[in-house]
Amino acid sequence: MATAAAVGLEVLVLADHNSVDWVDTMLAAGQRHGIVVFPGLEITTATGSDGAHLILFMGPERSAEDLRPLLYSACGFGPDHPPFNPSRAGEPAPAPNTVPQILDKLPDDVLAIAPHAFGENGLVRQDTVTSQLRWKALHHDRLGAIDIGDGAEHQQADTWRGRFTRRELTDFPCLPRLPFVWTSDAYRLEDLGSRYTWIRMQEPSLEGMRQAFLDHEARIICGWDSRYRGTAQTPNDVGHAYISEITLAGLATSEQPLKVTFDPRLTVLVGGRGAGKSTVVAGLRCLYGETAGLPTQARDEAERFLEAVFGDASITAVHHLPHTGEHQRTTWTLADGSQTLRAADHLTSTDFRVRVIGQKELFERSAGSSHDPHSTSRNLLALVDDALAAGAPGAGGAAAFDRALDEARTTWVGAIRRLETEQTAIAERGLVRERVDELTRQVEAFDNEASRARRARNDRILSQDRELDRRLEETAQALTDLADAAQRRLPRPSVEVVVPDLSEAGEDAEAQTEYTGLRGGSTSSLTVLEAPCSTRSPALDRRYTGWASAAIVGRGRKPCPRPKRTAPRTSASSLLSAWTQRPTNKSALSWKTKPRTYTSLKRALRNCLSLLRTPPGPGKPSMTSTRTAEIDVGHCSTRSKTAVACCASLSRTTPTPVLGLHGSETCLTFAPTASLPTYLP
Repeated sequence: MATAAAVGLEVLVLADHNSVDWVDTMLAAGQRHGIVVFPGLEITTATGSDGAHLILFMGPERSAEDLRPLLYSACGFGPDHPPFNPSRAGEPAPAPNTVPQILDKLPDDVLAIAPHAFGENGLVRQDTVTSQLRWKALHHDRLGAIDIGDGAEHQQADTWRGRFTRRELTDFPCLPRLPFVWTSDAYRLEDLGSRYTWIRMQEPSLEGMRQAFLDHEARIICGWDSRYRGTAQTPNDVGHAYISEITLAGLATSEQPLKVTFDPRLTVLVGGRGAGKSTVVAGLRCLYGETAGLPTQARDEAERFLEAVFGDASITAVHHLPHTGEHQRTTWTLADGSQTLRAADHLTSTDFRVRVIGQKELFERSAGSSHDPHSTSRNLLALVDDALAAGAPGAGGAAAFDRALDEARTTWVGAIRRLETEQTAIAERGLVRERVDELTRQVEAFDNEASRARRARNDRILSQDRELDRRLEETAQALTDLADAAQRRLPRPSVEVVVPDLSEAGEDAEAQTEYTGLRGGSTSSLTVLEAPCSTRSPALDRRYTGWASAAIVGRGRKPCPRPKRTAPRTSASSLLSAWTQRPTNKSALSWKTKPRTYTSLKRALRNCLSLLRTPPGPGKPSMTSTRTAEIDVGHCSTRSKTAVACCASLSRTTPTPVLGLHGSETCLTFAPTASLPTYLP
């Protein structure tokens, strides 16, 4: 027993051939060394020419006296068939009953195992297993398990034994339900523990062993299993995440705290109505789950339960992380929610997610709908899809793991860099606080009474400036509209010109000749029209602008002959002298010019101002009815802008409002203020 404990064995099923005399001694030794002993016996049956071995054992609470009757009842030993050969002392004798007969007579508190099944005395030897008795014994309900030996040696072999180990033989219907074990059959102390079987039981008992045989796929693992053989891992190692315990205090339904512990693999809560099963599930949902994904009715009930039962409750649980097995404690209150206490006593939000499925949720998901016949399947399959998505290991094997590892390493490096940045920022916190204080003082200095008054005054000025700009825009638009309306209502009349006497125009012989040729008679009425460019004199164009670009056509008794050569322009001063000195009541003045530069345009404006302001000579009409001056700005480089600039310059030098202005894109017409509205001062 000391050797068994040293090699890590916890349970021993001890069996000796046809004898139970050792049982009490071994039971006491096992108790001293912490090993549970299941007492049993091994017999050789009379099945076949060479017989078959069978192990019968009982629970660890039984003694030799409980086991001895098996030799004579089920096995058939008696006076005529003693357990040992009389002629050979100590040699076990075969039992008179066959394996099926022994299994038929076994009491309910006895289990049977067929050891070394492929051996010489095995139950499933290839050359004897098809016999009627052995085949019947192999499929007997009372046969608990068989020992197939080292299954790893034959599991991949394409042999009859390999196919039997893989449960592929279709002529043995018992294979899917038949448990496989690996017995020691040790004849030397050093062989003890070299062959063993992992059996999952709540506690070592005969009933636990029986349940393990019935659920062998989940609860029995042979020592030759490739997942554990040659490694330090055991089936008891828990690599997945799990919750180990939960404590609910301050419940509205119970004055005493409720504590429940969970097994890492499976825990079943059994109890009647009101026992607290739903309370435990609701507590787990508060700690690790959520109610958002529940069906409508289940979600409403969960929220009502939360308010009614957990209003003043405090829930605590301990969960274990995967792989490392590190445990963390999570607490929940209605005010703070779920928080987890991590290493170094850091309390953070819980990110240990658990899918909690309650009975009422299952009922609602499985309930059918007359409008949707597939609603039940869809609702239940949603749970399956969630579970598969959460537990899927992923495809790709080692390559996928390497990619995941690289991503995790990249994330970790990024987190470390962010941590360093945060630490640097924390170290500069004092400097930042001082800078903030300094800026605060500066802001307060700008916020004194004088500064506020100055800002208010500036705001008023800006507001007034914006209002002035708006009104100026409105005034300019109104003036433009008024000018357009005046242009439409006041059509331009034909201009009749009575050529004045230019006898005193000066010493310019050409001007005097032109004046004499143009007069032709004192009563000629002339109309001034713009002449084509071919009539202009290039020589005069170089010296003057104005009448050199106009032709004078006589209208009266005698036509005015065209001069043979182009005369120089009639200057404004000559016209002004004639206007103020010749006494005639039919004289009218109209003067046109086409300046090309800013200077000439300004001079033309001044000249027209002189012409229009000077009172007429004796016997002439009033000054508001017979005088106009027209300036063609079509040849100016900037047209309207230049004209407006010149008008503005002229207005500064002539403060008396004496002119009216009628303008278009290329022409400005001036008249005394009594005949046209005043647009410029």
